[in-house]
Formats: sequence, structure tokens, C-alpha cells
Amino acid sequence: MRASLHGARAALAVGAMAGLLLAAAPALAGERVAAPELAARIVDFLGERGAARDAIALPPLSDFEVESSSGAPLAVELRSAARAPLAGQVPVTVSIRENGVERKHGVVTARVARHGHAWVATRRLVRGATLQAADFRRVDVSGALPADAIGDPGAFEGWRATRGVRPGSVWRASMLERAPRVRRGDRVRVVVESGALRVEMNATAREDGYAGDRIRVLNSRSHRELVGRVRADGVVDVSP
Repeated sequence: MRASLHGARAALAVGAMAGLLLAAAPALAGERVAAPELAARIVDFLGERGAARDAIALPPLSDFEVESSSGAPLAVELRSAARAPLAGQVPVTVSIRENGVERKHGVVTARVARHGHAWVATRRLVRGATLQAADFRRVDVSGALPADAIGDPGAFEGWRATRGVRPGSVWRASMLERAPRVRRGDRVRVVVESGALRVEMNATAREDGYAGDRIRVLNSRSHRELVGRVRADGVVDVSP
């Protein structure tokens, strides 16, 4: 009776969270559930929800193996609250029932690698090289990607390589580090634009600045201090 009440409460909880859960309807599995069969079901379950099957890794599932004690078919139910796109550690709740009574219950944590496309290096780079937009090229891949493969190369323009990089290498976050695009004392080019008017001048940086930072610069001719934003190419834009 308690098992039935537990099952009813679990069903109500699943219904209440239908907007969050990915649920698989109970499927008959015969009179025995073996680890290989369960692994195949989990891979199919995640694959139907967008994960690349060759990018899924599962832990040992021997603890979930069970045989029917009454000869009745066993039912397997899989659930996960993970949202698409599936990547990283994805918990899957496994419930195995016999005649409505739960025989096995637990959580299997699948590891799902990213899959789809990657950004690769277009040229050979030495450690410390400053990155430009032309250093990134998007390619389609059919296999798994490193968990830290970058997804937006635009965010890394002006950064620098932490080690030597070969052409075709997949860009990973661990290969990049933020570096000042402009350092205090550097001579920099300053641009002022207003409508059709564009003025360029030389200045001296009064402080370090990363791409996107606002820094103070000193006009080399008028000795007037200006404040502008550092662009990825090292130019300081002081446009209003």
C-alpha cells in the first residue's frame, strides 16, 4: 500500500513539473533488466532529446540489474530535469517496477560532450600572441567536443594564447587568457566620430585597458585628457 501511495505521489509530482521534466513512458523490459540493455535505453532517451549518441558516457550500471520475482514483466521509467541543449553532467532518474512495486530506484549521471560545430585556429600562433577575428574559423564536427570548447569567438578578440597553437586546433577556454590591449604609457591612436566627421590623433595611455574598457588618454599635442573605449584592434574610441 505504501509503495502504491509513493508511486501515486511521484506521478503527481511529475505531472506538476511537466514543464521542467523530460519523461519517458514506462516500457516493458521483459523479466530481467541487464546493464547493457539499460545503458542502451538511457542513450536512446538522451538521444531523443538532442544529445549525440556517440558523445554520451555512462557509469557502470550493475547496481540496477534486477530479475522479476513473480515472472511478471518489469517496467523501466527514465526521467530527467535537464534542459536542452544537453551537455556536461546530466542526471537521469531510473525507476524499475514489478507489478507496480518499485524494485530499483536511483540516479545515473551521464556525461554528455558538446557536439555540433567548433571554432578552430586558422594559423600557427606562439604563446602570448594576441588574437584577432581572423584567427577563428567555424567548422562542423561529427564527434564529441571538449567540454570547454568556446562558443563565441567574438568575446575573445584581443585576448592572447596561453600556449603555442597549431592551425586547425579547436579553440578551448583553457588556451586563452585575457590580456591588456593597451598598457599605461603606450602611444595609442585615438578616434573621434560624430556623424560624417572623423578625427584621428595620437595620445598616450594613462592606464592599462582591456578590449571594451574605458580608459584615460592624454592628447599628445593639446595635452588634454580624454576618456575612450579600447577597441579590439587597440584604437581608443572617444566618440560621444
